[in-house]
Amino acid sequence: MSRPLLVTCLAFSSIGAAASAHADPSGVAVPALFSDRATLPFAATTPPARRSDAVELGRPDVSDALASLAGGADCCPPPPCCERPWKGKIWGSFSLTSGNTDTIAAVFGAEAIWTRDPWSFKAAAEFIYGSDQGDTTAERINAILRVDRKLNDGVTYVFGQLTFDRDEPAGLESRFIPTVGIGRVFFKNDRQEFKGEVGGGLTHEKRVGLDATTDPSGYLGLHYVRTWEAKRAFHADFEMFPNLNDFDLSVAKLAFLYEMPVSDTFRVTAGLRFDYVVNPPPGREDLDTLITVGFSANF
Repeated sequence: MSRPLLVTCLAFSSIGAAASAHADPSGVAVPALFSDRATLPFAATTPPARRSDAVELGRPDVSDALASLAGGADCCPPPPCCERPWKGKIWGSFSLTSGNTDTIAAVFGAEAIWTRDPWSFKAAAEFIYGSDQGDTTAERINAILRVDRKLNDGVTYVFGQLTFDRDEPAGLESRFIPTVGIGRVFFKNDRQEFKGEVGGGLTHEKRVGLDATTDPSGYLGLHYVRTWEAKRAFHADFEMFPNLNDFDLSVAKLAFLYEMPVSDTFRVTAGLRFDYVVNPPPGREDLDTLITVGFSANF
């Protein structure tokens, strides 16, 4: 072998030995004499440092950066912050019978609910009118104002409410029942909810021809909701207001309602309701029954 060729081979052998002695942790051998990698365009790139939890440092995520600049990712808080706090509903039903008897029955109502955890407010009113052979058989107004507040466990809540009733054909000029109490959700999943409430308050009642009375009263409430596909729903509500001074004037209410949507806003409704007074004054029946079939609009 000629001397120039022998020198060249020895030089490359020295470089290879140095590279083996200074091997990169990534497994790519780099000559020690080229320790400054910035001056070696063909050298392997140093892998980013890693923390003990294996999260890479020093290499930004391009997709996250672009999403942040575009206002994506976390621009809007998750629900319920983005949900509308107000919900409303109006409903009505009407029936007319002519022939042997001429009867008219109509029900109109409205409801508004505001919810922002842990608070909820509700205001609702309903007007019921009925006539038979030209004589007014029903002219009732029912209304309620209510506030709820959840407690820390999320299934227990306290509430305060004021209910109002007026039924002139039955001789009831007014009935106010302010109540405070506590409630608890006994069972809840994606399709069903069942809860119970207890409380107490006062019953202020004025009847035609009688003096107004104010008595202490109790309260018991049971509420059940069942939903299905396409927003179909069934509601069952029971409320009892025992008059603790005159039990004969105790009031119980039982209501059933089925809703079937025909669009995002409108629903067909069918309802059955019983209003019961244990032993009312003369001139009033102890049980009122109301059957309704109509529409509701939800907002």
